[in-house]
Amino acid sequence: MAAVEVKVLKKKPPPEDLKQRLAAELGALLPADAFAFALPDEGSPFVPRRARYEGLSMRKSGLPDIVIIHRGRALGLELPRAGHTLSDAQRSIFPRLTAAGMRIEVARSFAEALRALSEMGLTLSSRESLTRQVAELFRDARKGRS
Repeated sequence: MAAVEVKVLKKKPPPEDLKQRLAAELGALLPADAFAFALPDEGSPFVPRRARYEGLSMRKSGLPDIVIIHRGRALGLELPRAGHTLSDAQRSIFPRLTAAGMRIEVARSFAEALRALSEMGLTLSSRESLTRQVAELFRDARKGRS
């Protein structure tokens, strides 16, 4: 009988979700006078399908992924998954939110999110590794060229 060679293929870990990564690191990045929270995704079990509170829908549909309150300002950060665009609900609600005074930015990578937060006037903590920030910027630049 001939010997049989068996290769064990390792599964690639799922790509890190930008929203989860950013939400996990915001506590260390944001100034002490800022408060941030991530809204659950539309299909999340934490969002009841028909929940109502005094006539207002409790569903996330159309709201930015991460909301930051800083010095009386409401800031929103939308983090679309790769290859996705804004939903119809977002295209409808984002202008209403900006008219009400909220600034909303869209970021497709961690580096873009950091840049957007800085452009919104947040002074980010220097605890974030400069090496990692530079690596993210180079990775984004390479993606832009290809």
